[in-house]
Formats: sequence, C-alpha cells, structure tokens
Amino acid sequence: MFRKSSLAVFHKWSNKGWAIMDSLRSVVKIGMIPVTYTLVALPVFTFASTDSLTVSKNVDMNEVVINAVATKNVYSELSRIVISISRDEIGNAPVHSVQDLLEQVLGADVRSRGALGVQADVSLRGGTFDQVLVLLNGVNITDPQTGHHNLNLPLDLESVDRIEILQGPGTRVYGPNAFTGAINIVTGEQKNSGAKVGVTAGGYGYLNGFGSAAWAKNNFRSFISVSHARSDGYSPNTDFNSRSLFYHGQLFSLLGTTSLQAGFSDKGFGAASFYTPKYPNQYERTKSFFSSISQVKTIWDFTINTQAYWRRHQDRFELFRDNPASWYKNHNYHLTDVIGGKLHGNYNTEYSRTSIGAEYRYEHIYSNVLGILFADTLDVPGESNGFFNRQKARHNVNFNLEQTFYFQGFVVSAGAMALWNSDFGWDKSFGIDASYAVLNTTRVFGSINQSLRLPTFTDLYYNGPTNVGNPDLKPEHALSYEVGIKSSFKNSILQLSLIRREGSDIIDWVKDPADAKYKTRNLTNVTTNGIEVGGAYSFGELFLQANNSSKLQVTYSYYRNEKESGGLISAYSLDYLKQKLAMNLTSTLYKGIGFTVKATYQDRAGSFTTAANQEVSYSPFTLCDIRVFKTFKHLMIFGEVANVFDKDYADIGNIDQPGRWFKGGFKFDI
Repeated sequence: MFRKSSLAVFHKWSNKGWAIMDSLRSVVKIGMIPVTYTLVALPVFTFASTDSLTVSKNVDMNEVVINAVATKNVYSELSRIVISISRDEIGNAPVHSVQDLLEQVLGADVRSRGALGVQADVSLRGGTFDQVLVLLNGVNITDPQTGHHNLNLPLDLESVDRIEILQGPGTRVYGPNAFTGAINIVTGEQKNSGAKVGVTAGGYGYLNGFGSAAWAKNNFRSFISVSHARSDGYSPNTDFNSRSLFYHGQLFSLLGTTSLQAGFSDKGFGAASFYTPKYPNQYERTKSFFSSISQVKTIWDFTINTQAYWRRHQDRFELFRDNPASWYKNHNYHLTDVIGGKLHGNYNTEYSRTSIGAEYRYEHIYSNVLGILFADTLDVPGESNGFFNRQKARHNVNFNLEQTFYFQGFVVSAGAMALWNSDFGWDKSFGIDASYAVLNTTRVFGSINQSLRLPTFTDLYYNGPTNVGNPDLKPEHALSYEVGIKSSFKNSILQLSLIRREGSDIIDWVKDPADAKYKTRNLTNVTTNGIEVGGAYSFGELFLQANNSSKLQVTYSYYRNEKESGGLISAYSLDYLKQKLAMNLTSTLYKGIGFTVKATYQDRAGSFTTAANQEVSYSPFTLCDIRVFKTFKHLMIFGEVANVFDKDYADIGNIDQPGRWFKGGFKFDI
C-alpha cells in the first residue's frame, strides 16, 4: 500500500515511526502523551519486523506505529499482542507460501494437507481453523463455506509486503469470526517504479516462477504480479498446478486516498486422503476472485474510511479422481459470493479517541450438496457436467463503537459490537483492554473480550460418506482473558502472556467411537488455558556487519483445552496443538552471504482415525529447514533444504507430509 495523506505526527518524540497494519489506513496524531487503541499491539515475534525490533536512541519508548481498523497506535502503549512479519524476513525465509510462513508464528497452528500451500488450515491459540478471520489489505476475505478455503489467496508470497497476526479475539472491531484472532496480509508497498522476477526449482518436479511490476508517478501508484507453480508430487496423488494474478493501485487526490485491488487464482491438486482415508484418490480444484475499492479522507482530527468488496470462490471436489465406485454419481460443486460494504470513522483528541463503524456483508452459496434444495438446476460455470440444485443466502449487519482514554502511562479502551444475522437474529460482543507503563522499556497489560463465530455452510449442511451436517447449529461464543508483560530494549524484545478462553456452544465435528460418521454439534463447554513466551535478539554487530543484520527469535506456547465432550471423538475442537517451540535464526555473514535456519517442535493433543477405523494418537515431531543465500545489488541466489532430517510426520492424520526436499533459485530486482 502507498500512503500519502495518512501519517502520524509526533510533537514530543523524534519523528521516527514504522507502519504496521496501515493497509487499514486510519490516522491519529500523537501529542505529548503516547496514544493507544484497544485492538492491537505488539511485541513482534517470529520473523519479527526489522523496524519493529529497533528501539530509537532518541526516544523513551518504541515508536512502532500500528494501524488498526479504527485507528493508528504506538507499539509501547498497546494492550494486545500483534505479530508482524516483514518483507525482508519473508524474502530470506526458506518457504514459498503464506501457509508455510505462518508455521513459525507464536500461537499459530498450521495443519497442511498438501505441500507448499496447496491447502492448509490455520488456527490460533488452541482454537479451530474456522475461528480465524483473514484479511487482504484490511478487507475481510474469510470464506463462509469453510475455513479450509480461507488461505486460497489470489496472489503469491512474493507479492506480500508483510503479514500481521492479531492474537486473541477481535470480534468487537472486525465483526464475527475473529474468534481467536485475525490475520492481515498486506501487499505491494513499493513507492518507486520497478520490476521483479524469480524462479525456483527443486525435487519432485517442482517449478515456481513469478513476476511483478510497480509504477509510481506523481499521485498514482500501481502494482501487478503474476505467478505459476507446479509439482509432480512427493507421493502418489500429491501433484499440483496453480497460478495467480493480482493488481493493487492507489490514487492520492483532494478526495483522499482511493485504493483498488483485484486478484484471481486457479489451483488444481491431488488431494490424497484429504478428508477421509477410506478414499485416498481425491482431487480438488479451486478458483478464487477478489476485488475491492476503498476511500480514506482525513479532515483535521476526523477520518472517514469507506470500503466495498466482492469475493467469489468456486470449488470442485472429486472423491474419486479416476475409477469411481459404482455408487458415486457426481462431484461436489460449490460457488460462493461475498459482497460487502463498510463505513468507519474516528475522532481524536489529546486524551481520547472515539471510533464508530458499520458493515453490511451478504453471503451466498450455490451447490449440489450444501444449502436448501430449489426446484430447478443451474449449470456450473466452466464445468461441462456440473450442476447446482441447492443454495443458501444470509445477511449480516454489524455496528461497533470504541472509546479510548489515555493519561500518562495508563491506557484504557472499551468497545462493543452489535450483530444482526438473517438466520440467527441479534447478537453482541464487548471488551475492555488496559495497559500501564511501569518503566520506559516495560509495559503490563490485560484484557477481557467476548467473541462469536457463525456456523459455516459446511457446518450446517454438508452430508457425505463420513460426515453429517446440522442445520440447527447456533453461533459459538467465548469470553477471553489475557494478562501479560512486554519489554523492549536496544537490541532485544521479550514478552509473556497468560490466556484463558471460556467457550460455549463450540461447534465441532464429533462422533461416538462406535459410529462411522462425524456429525456437527454445539459442544457444551471448551475452556482453553495457555502461556505464550517469546524473545528476539538482534546481534549483527557481533559479526562486524550492519546493526541488526543477524537476528534470533525463539517462541514457546503451551495450551490446555478442557472440554465437556461426553466421550465423543472430535475431528477439530478436541484436537489441537498443545506445545510448540519455534526458533528462527537469520544472519548475513560476509559480503551478502547469509543463511536462515528455522526449526519447530510440535506436540499435538488428540488422535485420528485410520482407514481401518482405529484411533491413533499424534506423535510429537521436530522439523528443520535451511536456506543459504547470496545477495548482490539487484540479485539474490539461494539454495535450501526443507525437512533437513527427513522426518516422517503428519499435521493431519493419514496425510503424510514430504520428506527432505531440495530447492534452489534466484530473485532479480530491476
């Protein structure tokens, strides 16, 4: 994103700042007392942003700026945890998809079904994959059909400028479905004209090529990217072929900042045992289109942000890729449309901030398995044999109000959201955050927040060989508590958080051990207790290189879920990442030669059902990936090894992940 009219003004501190979440383009002026907002905060961990780790020698506190939906804030004043992954760290990481990048995030559980971002589910803080809201440049692209499609993005990793992860509930500002957190993907913040191309090749017939171009002239910015990736697969029926096209433009005028984005992706892949081990020869193809336009205008201390968007997602799922059983009649076809509009404003004074907003969101699906039967049939676009005979639509309207007060070292923010849904009626969410600076380098914080999630269309209506939906489901709710402390010094940053989430009516696919099929239901109670610890240290000077050229980040999370399941076997909610230890080390050693090492230890609670209908517990595993690179003025060449020690492991039962995988390539900037 390219901002011109949106900026932070420091009257007392040195005029230095680093933008986080400014895809959401809100403005606040910071006067003699540091400013905060309710929703987001940092420290920045896992591939922590270079800028976000730096402590200015000219100020008493970090001036890392956070742009939330409602406003912009300063890191050291905020009462929540936001993790930011910068462009530099994305470029150095031995990964090739957003999904793989998120593996290192504190509190994140990424469960891959296929390699290199083919399909993966992401959850936060011991929750499920349907409880995370995903945004693209601040626009909600969460899929109402199923969370399995939330990361079907219309762009490649090289188009991403940074990724921000809000840890904990964000319902009162983002609306429903930010149940355990939110992920914001920000693209193309190139302020100068230029182009970039790159190619990566490796084992199993892997080939990935991308190209992008940026054009900047006067008050206009434009960014476009294209990519194509394919592989023969690391085992039978794990091949894939994907392509994407993305555009993002901005115009700065007297009317404010106008932003336009549009993207398309097309992905086909062998889905070996993706949803059931009984039929391993599955196949899936997805197409995703997304577009939005937004306008931001600031007059004195009042900012108005308007936004309109449309997302279309099409999916064909084949239970049998070839040689179907005699009883198998049709593939599953789905077409979802999400159309929305948002209006938000905030007003700032020296000691307070008021934010108010409203959003309308229309969600519709055509399908031959999900929704309510209608009299006729419709042809599936682009499919010669596909048809739709079911549909479902629902309307969402939500209103939110936030009030923040700040005085000296104290910050207190409170807010509420009211939601009307055409199926479930009225619902609400509230929350309060507070923090206090006990030292110039240390802040304690706490929060209490409600959250809610609406059932997906799959939760409500899917009936298949191993699953039975439930149209009588209710929304799920939770009340979350968090306390913590964070400290930031010249070359290091530390954070500790204790969390508790008391969930009610939690939606899950469950079954009795004697049953053959999973059914959706609202579990009575799911309570999560957890601890999160993270630290980062920049030590480039030890190698006589530029300051902060080398960094070490280490994070650890532990969660314990207590559930009233009545002895039922859970497919998701009773199956969570109990422990994760993650380490990331990046260093530039000599004349542009450097390396990145990332390692994770994962210990998962729960079990999975084998093809023989036996329950098997998950085994812990440790993974290590390495990249070695050499940078020139406009060129980077690299070689890497994924799963260095060739470990056998599975994020989801019955779906084996690839062993050791060699890749290499180059990136060239013009």
